[in-house]
Amino acid sequence: MDTQNITNVDKQGLNTSVALLGFSGLLPFIFLALAIFHQQHYATAWFCTYSAIIVAFLAGSQWHPEQTATPYLYHSNALALCAALALMLYPSYPAVTLILLIMSYLWLLLIEKRQGASGEYWTLRLRLSSTVLGLHLLVLVKLFN
Repeated sequence: MDTQNITNVDKQGLNTSVALLGFSGLLPFIFLALAIFHQQHYATAWFCTYSAIIVAFLAGSQWHPEQTATPYLYHSNALALCAALALMLYPSYPAVTLILLIMSYLWLLLIEKRQGASGEYWTLRLRLSSTVLGLHLLVLVKLFN
């Protein structure tokens, strides 16, 4: 296996694959938000579903072998349950779903900062999360128009 690809780091010390995958993960959010604003009936449900999947994925990434005795494991499980609850509430309360998802992304940022995220990785997380949060807020506003 070529270890060069695994450790492909740019000049600032950030693995370029992490950045590429992170920004690629924004594409469904962007396309679905555009579809919502173009009155596509399915788009809000798909937006919320994709968002809940990403929350659960990011929550699962909090499991580190060296932190098995820390509260982060409980935060991880609570976030995954919050994402599931958001999906269950969607049919009757789509605005509540979006608010729960927004709160989940903020919670994830808080966890990562408390775990010591810094440098280029933290900058990337802030950019990605800010975009995701902004799109959630736009979709939430669109629900009331």
